[in-house]
Amino acid sequence: MISKRSNTASAKGRDIAPGVPAQKGSVMEDIEDGRVASDRAGGADAPEPRAASQPVGAHPSRVGFTGSQHGIQFSAQRLSLLMTLAQLRVRGARWMHNGDCVGSDEIAGRMWRALDGQLWLHPPTVETKRAFLTCDFASDRLPYLQRNHVIVNLSEALVATPAEMFEQQRSGTWATIRYAAKMRRPITIIWPNGSVEHRHPSDSDGSGEASETRSGSTVGDSAGPKDIAQGESA
Repeated sequence: MISKRSNTASAKGRDIAPGVPAQKGSVMEDIEDGRVASDRAGGADAPEPRAASQPVGAHPSRVGFTGSQHGIQFSAQRLSLLMTLAQLRVRGARWMHNGDCVGSDEIAGRMWRALDGQLWLHPPTVETKRAFLTCDFASDRLPYLQRNHVIVNLSEALVATPAEMFEQQRSGTWATIRYAAKMRRPITIIWPNGSVEHRHPSDSDGSGEASETRSGSTVGDSAGPKDIAQGESA
């Protein structure tokens, strides 16, 4: 069931990017100051909750997000996420399907709203882990695994910010990435050192594994694998 949520601005936006300087009038400044662009009077009609059509092409209108509850610890990863989300908005992406957890979900959700995107939450059943983001619509609470599958099913592409430089087996973020590959969704992985990898289902060999294309770091500040903290949970 989908419920409409209030559009009041969050007061925690100042924690979005600690240590990252914000330029005057920039989106990052809006995020740090807790502002969001054009709060919508009266809200909007909810899109029909259906699975994304395939193939999705290069211009998704509904984007899913997954990331660690530990948050985004490296400024390079934060900046690459912001640039990626901004590019998606320019290409016409309207909705972000977000898990409403503390950590990365909270950061990405606030960025998306600062970019004037619409936020559809899929909260977990663990109340203490919720970020209670300001949103346009929210679905009923679901267990983590089921909720992550719903996010992928309703999205046309997935953006992920894992906490590690290597794939993990016991990780909700990586389980969501693997499920998105199985469902043939385009996946953008933003690594902790700021580099961006695109996995394209159209280049799959049919096994459900998408091909990988990793670009160099999109920002000058990068960290090697040995610098990355291990141990992501859900």
